[in-house]
Amino acid sequence: MEVVVGQNTSAIITFRFQGLDFSISGVDVSSEAFQHVKYAYLVFTSFSKNYSLYWPKPIWEYPKGVTLVLCFEETTFDNALNYAYSIYRDFSQALDLGEMNLINFVSLNGDYAFMFNKFLNTSASAYYVRQILASVLPEDGLATLIDLDLMTNSLFYGFSIGFVKYNGKLTGSVFVSWLNPSAVLFEGDEYVVSVNYIINHTGFIEPSDYSTYSYIKIRFPYIVNVTNFFVEPLGGKYLGRTYTFDLLLLGSVPDIGLKYNFNILPEDVPLISAFVEVKHGSQGGMFGPDFHANITIHLKSLGTSDAYNVTVMFPCTTLEDVFDNIVPCDFNKSDEKLIVHKNVFKHGESGKFTFIVGGPHKGKKRFMVRELSEGAVITYEDKMGRKYIVYANSFGFDIPIPVKGEFKLHPTITIDISPPQAFLSETQVVKVTVEQSNIISSATLSLYYVWIDPTTFDLKVKELITSKTLGSEDEIEIPLEKTRKVGYHLIYGVLTYEREGETYTVYSNVVPFVVFPEEVEAEYPYPLPVLKISKKVESELKVGEYAWINVTVSNVGDENTTITIYETVPDAFKVIGVNVSRGTVREEGIEINGNQYTVIIVDDVDLSVGESFYLRIFVKVVHASVVEVPPTSCIATTSYEDFEVM
Repeated sequence: MEVVVGQNTSAIITFRFQGLDFSISGVDVSSEAFQHVKYAYLVFTSFSKNYSLYWPKPIWEYPKGVTLVLCFEETTFDNALNYAYSIYRDFSQALDLGEMNLINFVSLNGDYAFMFNKFLNTSASAYYVRQILASVLPEDGLATLIDLDLMTNSLFYGFSIGFVKYNGKLTGSVFVSWLNPSAVLFEGDEYVVSVNYIINHTGFIEPSDYSTYSYIKIRFPYIVNVTNFFVEPLGGKYLGRTYTFDLLLLGSVPDIGLKYNFNILPEDVPLISAFVEVKHGSQGGMFGPDFHANITIHLKSLGTSDAYNVTVMFPCTTLEDVFDNIVPCDFNKSDEKLIVHKNVFKHGESGKFTFIVGGPHKGKKRFMVRELSEGAVITYEDKMGRKYIVYANSFGFDIPIPVKGEFKLHPTITIDISPPQAFLSETQVVKVTVEQSNIISSATLSLYYVWIDPTTFDLKVKELITSKTLGSEDEIEIPLEKTRKVGYHLIYGVLTYEREGETYTVYSNVVPFVVFPEEVEAEYPYPLPVLKISKKVESELKVGEYAWINVTVSNVGDENTTITIYETVPDAFKVIGVNVSRGTVREEGIEINGNQYTVIIVDDVDLSVGESFYLRIFVKVVHASVVEVPPTSCIATTSYEDFEVM
């Protein structure tokens, strides 16, 4: 289950159930058509005219009514198309859906996906909620929290039932979602998110007896200051936008929720960066003439806030694979880790912590920290006890054998952000420093937004910022520009290069930074763009006649935005020309059953509050048909999280 806190004290409630065992009478999943199914979903949606006033919006890619989504793998297009129509007929007859129209087709990496749709009125959608959804939901656990009356009376609701191939076998899947426009409570000067209140539930929240996992997530599209949790989330307290609660660990609980406000100040968020320095140790001393190296972890406080309970950890297994001798120096050895702890790390403070390695195993000529998880990880907390995690950079060196041979450091990259804390209107620049850049060739640098799991410390890439080919320069500055969003972020760089005929990949340190809204103590809700889309097409046209498809997109919200428009032209029309008021136009063609469809894509359209964008497509009618004009789709950027409207 997930609760996404949205605009105007609203929230989107979604439930996902996977690995279910159910059947649909009249739909034979053992048929030949289903043998190549990667996934098959039947999606029902219903939304009122006021739905456009709320954001974010779930399953927005599906138009109102019922949509059958099919994806096939390991087959040809002709076979996939035949399979799609066969399965469509099965669902249509089994559930008395009537005739549906093929509205979209996508080919990706050898898979073929098809989308059929039919409009349904509100009463028909509610009928299928009772007849279909109720029959496939589990009988215990999170499914008992779904109130069908609350759902069908919502401004928006949607659900899907279907099958997904997992380990070569199709298993049942159910998705349920609706909008609660009054989900967030206000108590004193704080906001309250309560799962029981949002879903109109009383009593304890419990996992299913049959679940292998059961999570409840509370997600914010913008940065907030969480002051209290009803029960502790996975990973403890941390500054984030998604908080996960594991019901299998928690068991039965009276409620799940949190309290928050928007009073986040720069002095509330500590920011620490770290990098690794390696030096060839001098001969003599405890190692005598044998090789040894000093490895130093440098810490730097970037923000205006003190950090607490700072811990630097380096896994011993990484070192013991190569070296016989490890001298902790500034560290202590505990649980197969080298660990150093500092109670308080003052803002503006720098620190360094060293250990020594020596006595390489016989035959070992190289030491490499290839992945960031094999190197130094730094954890710390803010004054409220929220946890933060960053990594130092990867590094490596050639071990001189014999001792008098040359000690060679491998290239490394480190990054810094200036300023580390800024308002949305200010500019933040990433400075990338490449050490040993003179010995590499064919180098490519990529910058990414990343996320680190607070429980497992696993690093996951979220979004590519930019990628560029490097020359001989050892310092590069890259403005973040439009990729910035309000919130707390992590960023790192990846350098791929060639050296002496081999290809290497090294990673920079993971650096945190914060983007604040223009009003730090912002009132609720934050400003957002709201898009209004209208389209006009002549209702009656003859073969050979010409016409205009006129699309207008207006920003009726209270925040500027940049949008991308997708307009699918029906196969009865041939595109003659395209006029836009601004932006970059490109076309993509797709072929279905011998008919050519054209998708007009307009990128990078800046749309200020109160402004409108105009798209005009000049077409010729090439064959007679009852044309169902697909909806216009727009992806809009915000200061917090991108969203899509139709």
